[in-house]
Amino acid sequence: MKISSDVCSSRRSGFTLVELLVVIAISGVLAVVAFYFARSGLNKAAASKSLSNIRQSGVILLTHSQDMNGKLQYFGGGGSAGFDVRVYNIVRNTLGLNISGGTGNKGELCEIMHWSPTKLKPVNYHWNCFAVNFTNVPDFNVAWVNENLTSPTAYSVRTLIPSVVTRPEAYPLLITSSTSTGDEIFRILESNGDLVGLRSSGKALASMLDGSAREMDPTDLKKAGFSRAYDNSKTPPRLRTL
Repeated sequence: MKISSDVCSSRRSGFTLVELLVVIAISGVLAVVAFYFARSGLNKAAASKSLSNIRQSGVILLTHSQDMNGKLQYFGGGGSAGFDVRVYNIVRNTLGLNISGGTGNKGELCEIMHWSPTKLKPVNYHWNCFAVNFTNVPDFNVAWVNENLTSPTAYSVRTLIPSVVTRPEAYPLLITSSTSTGDEIFRILESNGDLVGLRSSGKALASMLDGSAREMDPTDLKKAGFSRAYDNSKTPPRLRTL
């Protein structure tokens, strides 16, 4: 019996099961690749904006030191005073930023002093922000000194004279930070467990003592006096020895 060409054609039309599975597999791979590049692009955009912000904040702090007899002088924790020398208030007052509202971002200040507000909402605008680096580095002649001030109220501060630092381009003044839960913290004090946060593809963003800003990888961080950091690509963050 002769089978018509129309019947043969109908049998050959459409996908076989194997062909369908191949198409699904290829579509899945393309979707994963597209998602990876989209996420990578968003991460790079967030890092670029945050690097610009941390540079701006660092320049403000360095400029402010000129009004403080050439001293970097900041509240390092302990007590509820010293608001005039807390870094976020120095930046806030210089730029005239708002700290209220902001649909959970705690206002305009966190748009400047916080690592990527779209990726991590700060709990407190004055606590979860870029961190002052209080790490002493003898090789760079960096030595923060504790001072007790009495005006307008009594409180303690940490003071550094930047003009005596021998490698200002290698020492970060502000840097991305992390606690063990992944939150930001306003200072770097390794003895307290307040550490550098590797928030930008395994690197930290930093504003250097010479006014520049850049990403710092673990090797750079170790040279700058850090011994540990949190890898924020993990949840909870993974503690790394540098």
